[in-house]
Amino acid sequence: MPALRRGGLAATFFPPFALLIACSLAGPAAAEDADSLLARYEAAKARATTQAYELRYQFTVGETLEYQVNHVVDIETTVQGDTQRARTGSASLKRWLIEAATPDEVTLVHSVSDVKMWNRLHAKAPDGTIKEYDTQYDSKSGEKPPQGYEDVAENVDQPLTRVCVDRAGAVLKRQELADHTSVSEALLMPLPAEAMKVGGSWHRDSYVIAEDPQGPRQRVKLRRLYKLESVEEAIAHISVRTQVLTPVHDPRIHMRLVKHLSRGEITFDVAAGRLLSRELKLDEIVIGFSGANSSMRYLCRFREELAD
Repeated sequence: MPALRRGGLAATFFPPFALLIACSLAGPAAAEDADSLLARYEAAKARATTQAYELRYQFTVGETLEYQVNHVVDIETTVQGDTQRARTGSASLKRWLIEAATPDEVTLVHSVSDVKMWNRLHAKAPDGTIKEYDTQYDSKSGEKPPQGYEDVAENVDQPLTRVCVDRAGAVLKRQELADHTSVSEALLMPLPAEAMKVGGSWHRDSYVIAEDPQGPRQRVKLRRLYKLESVEEAIAHISVRTQVLTPVHDPRIHMRLVKHLSRGEITFDVAAGRLLSRELKLDEIVIGFSGANSSMRYLCRFREELAD
């Protein structure tokens, strides 16, 4: 092959027919790879738009599932120029013991095996100075719980709730096993009754009473809307957000309502039939709940993840 030397370096020139041969040899393989990728893409696209997924819980008797739960709430309120900030947080290990199971329904017992909680209040003291108050509790420390955490300490590692649900998570029967619990109404995320395609949605409605201690009281209808965003390798990615269906005009009611609102993302193992993770967030501002210059900012972060 002819070569031309420039400054001691050899520059090689390929005849035109050699380039044609190289391109003709690489062309079919490259075209085949592109066609293969395009075919796989079209097949995946068709599955995503036509395949329906049946989302169902799958548990066996004696099985135990543990979830690491982290929850942080940050509330900043301003009234007549005075600002107060309260931050609370908890890290706990939630446990589900599968007590009974049939093809149609499951009975599980809910408990919390350990918990860490803290509360920090940044506010004006009676003498006019700004002080910070800090309270903490760790169930593993063995120390006496501080005031206000006694009920939490009593319920650690104790059965809290027995609930019977169908395979879609709808509650058939519920029994409270402990006093002074703060277990949320829905232990399991509700699943759609029918098989769901990507892009499909389902919802669960509920009612809450929003009440100001010295003001109005209103019954508000909420809708938690779920949407199947995608399914990748048998893992369903689901979005969730809370809709307020009852018109709310009073900021005092809005202020009491924000703790029931959220939006976030959920992952669910379609093959194994169980929740993998749930992450909810909220950043809400309420103005005018105690005069024109009053405001509240409510920040909430919640994450639940399968420990195993």
